[in-house]
Amino acid sequence: MKNLEAKIEERKREAIQKKIESKAQAIAEFLGSGYSCHDPREEISRHFRFHQDKFLITDQFCSLPERGTESGIDVIHLGHLVYQSRKYYVDPEVRITSYIPGEWEAEFNLLYEKSQRVQNGGETRPEALTEEVQLRARWGL
Repeated sequence: MKNLEAKIEERKREAIQKKIESKAQAIAEFLGSGYSCHDPREEISRHFRFHQDKFLITDQFCSLPERGTESGIDVIHLGHLVYQSRKYYVDPEVRITSYIPGEWEAEFNLLYEKSQRVQNGGETRPEALTEEVQLRARWGL
């Protein structure tokens, strides 16, 4: 069991080194759709979702002054969860709960590069998918 725990810790370090979390956030925000808001009571929330071809990436974040922050990031490739992290109000540390390295990372990194070009104004944000396209994708039609 100790060997397994050591391997899991190594996977977590690998995900941190590769910056999977921040890349997923950038892809969801700059290539996906969603919102970010900040209200007068200092509550901050954001929810971004990128869904295209082989990837579904979600980024959710909520910060309440009296409770702290809660967040979650999911990266799904071809229907399989390949990265997941959670941060809960009571725990200041982000917890990587799943990371499966693989060939998906090459395409993921290309998406990240594209998100950086959009963020820096070198490329325009992709148009949101129409409701019809989203329904077709969701039902495989």
